[in-house]
Amino acid sequence: MNTASVATLFVCWCVLMVSAKSAETSGRPKRTATPASCENVKEFFLTRNLTVPTLGKKGSVCGGECCVDEAEDLLRKQGQKDFATLLRHNSRSLQGLLSFTAASLQNHVSELSRQSENKTLLLFTQVYKGMAVLSKDPIAKLYSDIRSYILVNSTKTDLAATSIDIKGTVSHFFTNFFPLVYHHILHINGSQDFASDYKECLKKSTETISPFGDIPKQISQSLSKSLEATRLLLQAFAIGREVLNTTDRLLVDESGKSNAECHQALLKMHHCPKCLGMGKNIRPCSGYCLNVLRGCLTKYVAELDSPWNGYVEGIEGLINAMKKNREDAGVNADLAIRSLDSKISEAIMRAMQKMKDIDMKVSGIEKSRTTIHHRQDKPRPSRSVIAINFISGLGPSGRKSINTCCGALLA
Repeated sequence: MNTASVATLFVCWCVLMVSAKSAETSGRPKRTATPASCENVKEFFLTRNLTVPTLGKKGSVCGGECCVDEAEDLLRKQGQKDFATLLRHNSRSLQGLLSFTAASLQNHVSELSRQSENKTLLLFTQVYKGMAVLSKDPIAKLYSDIRSYILVNSTKTDLAATSIDIKGTVSHFFTNFFPLVYHHILHINGSQDFASDYKECLKKSTETISPFGDIPKQISQSLSKSLEATRLLLQAFAIGREVLNTTDRLLVDESGKSNAECHQALLKMHHCPKCLGMGKNIRPCSGYCLNVLRGCLTKYVAELDSPWNGYVEGIEGLINAMKKNREDAGVNADLAIRSLDSKISEAIMRAMQKMKDIDMKVSGIEKSRTTIHHRQDKPRPSRSVIAINFISGLGPSGRKSINTCCGALLA
């Protein structure tokens, strides 16, 4: 909570207190009251369900004829509530801003992921038709984990806790994707799928075979760093809201036990003039008002000022890093998610280009295990047939996109 915010709070309160005309505060009023002068403030007390005594004992704090001790006690509590309302208004405004910003950021990233998911599904429908149906589930799981990762539950004690590991999610996606890609490189559309144990063998060998090169690693690093930064920012917003809420409870003690001096000073400043029979136009001077509020807030603000400034600076630094559009910034979630569909396509193209090496590695692994039944029944197609079969499964846009590498594939 910086000094400017505190000063603004002081001014907001004092504007309510200070008279618009300097003449109304000139001269020191006498601290006495008569039944006649109490009539001037009778309406004020009636609106607060207080009865003005005709004549009687003066209040022990204000010393006026218009308020007995019971009335002063009620006015003290009223002053506490007015003060609490002012503080809560300012605090709730800032809490609302943090909540709105967090929700906007979370919705933005979630919407980006849905758009990217739709683009990826469309890519498979148009370009990789043979894999379109079976690819839906792993694609849906990848994007679902992205959206779940940025959900920060502020009700949990540990805001950093999450069951999702983005690097693990990306690794799992490409591991499950390899048998699907390998099958459609080798087989004509509609042919029998691999047996389940053969698929498991391929999955376990994905890291050794490395069919997609460094692309899964690149996706893993960019997604994990950018989404981690996004989640960290959302956690910071949640912590800020909780700090403000806790500060509210600290500053606003309506029981009057821990901040009795402040509440007494507020009574003297705001309500004692009424107990002395002064009219509604008599207000405390601005200097008096500021001194009272400083006394009420300074001891808390002094402890909060430095940590809060550090918190604000940290958020500003993180936001500036996330706004950078350079790929090497590493924490730009927009860039990482928007490029995901093209990166997945690039990984498949890489597997096509390296299919001879991939098939040799798979064959080497096959020698150490029993040949799967559907591979016994059918002879291995030639390299040219492999390429032609795969290309025949592509849509027009897919065939166009790989014209440059067809010569190498058919050689």
